[in-house]
Amino acid sequence: MNIKINSRALAKALSLAIKAIPGKSSLPILETFLLESRDNRLTITASDSSVTIVCATDAECEGRMAVMARDFLNIVKVCPDIDITITTEDKEAVIDWGFGNSVIPTFPVEDYPVVAIPGAENSLIVIPQKVLRAAFDHTLPCVEKDDKLRPALTGILLDAQANKTNFVATDAKIMSVYPIPVGCSDPRQIIIPSSAAATINSALNKEGDVAILADEKNIAFCFGDVTISCRTLEGKFPKYSAVIPTGNANVAIANRAVLMESVNRVSTCANKSTGAIRLTISQEIFKAEAQDFGFALAATETVPGVRYEGTPISIGFKSEVLMKALGIIGSKDVIVKLADERRAALLIPQDAEADPCTLLLMPILIGK
Repeated sequence: MNIKINSRALAKALSLAIKAIPGKSSLPILETFLLESRDNRLTITASDSSVTIVCATDAECEGRMAVMARDFLNIVKVCPDIDITITTEDKEAVIDWGFGNSVIPTFPVEDYPVVAIPGAENSLIVIPQKVLRAAFDHTLPCVEKDDKLRPALTGILLDAQANKTNFVATDAKIMSVYPIPVGCSDPRQIIIPSSAAATINSALNKEGDVAILADEKNIAFCFGDVTISCRTLEGKFPKYSAVIPTGNANVAIANRAVLMESVNRVSTCANKSTGAIRLTISQEIFKAEAQDFGFALAATETVPGVRYEGTPISIGFKSEVLMKALGIIGSKDVIVKLADERRAALLIPQDAEADPCTLLLMPILIGK
């Protein structure tokens, strides 16, 4: 292979592609970058067999080669900011920057596995990068980290409907639903592995659109000169819309930051195993309290500035779950909708236009 390219442009593309390189693989070829000449551009492919990143950048190039990813990136990053040439011969590549060079071994390109990436005919939706990033920011924290019995919960549901698309994640204690007003002509549900979603999220630059393509087993996100694809998770996601309550008539509106600070302070005295915190709410008071009887710890705090319409209620939550929900919401004020101490609560940003997410929290029972 022969390549002539600016070292900084190459380093930028490699730094993005490296996100898909596994730390260690049973297939050593997956620890390499596949470099190819396509349409007079240099294409870099990296894959761990489940997530694949393909980057394209301008270069004078021809041919194909595979090189150890981390070694190649480390060399290119320290090259001077000039055009460099890379040539391959006798199972090695020479990286030349004019007044110096480096040699790195190459690997048989025919050993690189064929990567399945949905094509343009599998187009699903097109949305702005900043919208996709917001959807992932609101759902990734709610994904179940490890559930061998319910693997679908370890991913994010993309529920593409005729007139909208919902991104949904849940760990059975908290659920986040982030809707976007973009539908598709072929409604379907796809579960994106959370690791792939995190990789995609870190690569988004908020400028331009993302085209989402999907076939029966794979989903791809295309933006700029980058395509990131992954295998979708099998299994059925819970019927999330059926558990979202519609009759929570008790409504509190609080400053999100103030409420977070109160919950954080009071939770220091919560039982370490349950993390239980109680909210006592009426039109006169909004109080947070926690106790750990085993260590004779207790804390209580009145949250100022809360407006409440409804009947008095006392409800318990895991403090870490409540803090997570408040941390996800981006608006200044948060709306808390309650039914009673046993049924799910809803947290909604007051500025729904800027932040349209809905968070569902399951309460816990706390002894009197």
